[in-house]
Amino acid sequence: MPKLDIIIPHWKEDENLMRPMFDILRLQRNIKFTDFRVNIVLDGLDIEVSDEFRAYTASMPFIVNYWPKEHEGISAARNYGLDHSTADWIMFCDSDDAFLCTTSLQTYFKFMKPDKAFVSSAFFEEYPSQEDGHMMLVWHGGKDYIFIHGKAFNRQWLKNNNIRFHNDIQLHEDTYFVAIVRYSASKQDSVFIRDPLYLWQYNKKSVTRTYDNFVLSTYDQLVKKNSALTDELLRRGMFVPAKGIVCRTITDAYCRLHSKKWNKPGNEELIKDAEDCVALFLHKYDYIFKGAGDVVINTGLNQLRDDLIKYNDFDVDSVIPFEDWVESLRF
Repeated sequence: MPKLDIIIPHWKEDENLMRPMFDILRLQRNIKFTDFRVNIVLDGLDIEVSDEFRAYTASMPFIVNYWPKEHEGISAARNYGLDHSTADWIMFCDSDDAFLCTTSLQTYFKFMKPDKAFVSSAFFEEYPSQEDGHMMLVWHGGKDYIFIHGKAFNRQWLKNNNIRFHNDIQLHEDTYFVAIVRYSASKQDSVFIRDPLYLWQYNKKSVTRTYDNFVLSTYDQLVKKNSALTDELLRRGMFVPAKGIVCRTITDAYCRLHSKKWNKPGNEELIKDAEDCVALFLHKYDYIFKGAGDVVINTGLNQLRDDLIKYNDFDVDSVIPFEDWVESLRF
């Protein structure tokens, strides 16, 4: 049985996006190549992989599997990988990701112990400069609980705690999954590696990069994820983190929808659609929001607002007060 299964969902992305991942994996040092496998989940029975790419992956010193399934979206593809994995540990990677160095797996393996729930590392994100398009590296060096990048999960622990991706969520599905892991694991259950071991590569054809205002245009999907996350936390009896998600959703919406970046001519309809989604969310969870208390709400609100003010993206004097805005959402 291998120590690690690497799951990569593949739909209509360029298959060659995966080459950097394979190129760095074949160079991994101080490990046995029998200790891990790469499993490419083909999200659609009609997804074709070229003979050239199959020959390329067949040349690897480790096992590469192709697992075809009916097209159901990225969450179902990741769950398929989880259900068919037999390794002790599992990593969920995107087709445009890669490990950062030739000792990445060696370092992960060092901390992947049976009594741990998950191991995460710092990672770099590629991002083009707005000035000249030069690719920069953004360091994610804190204990990230948002992205799936650079995280390995104890498969049996996931199974024991019934933690899966939500099949109905196709955007922000990683945030949902990581949040459930975070709130289900104690501090003693996890290990954070300060060294960056993983690279989130910039892919201009990625769904999150293809057009401006992506987050605002899909704000309903963000709210949908937060609603599903709140429901799951409540189902698990985790009222405190559920309350935090509810408060964060409302305060984050207020700050972002009134930021200079979003609240500008041409975005009126998008803002209105987003507010309608937030109003429905508030209607569903207002009993939690009202019971949270001013200290909890204002602490989060001030932190978010101060961050935007620091970057001159929020004008307090020209924005409706938070309490009045919340009241306008109620029905």
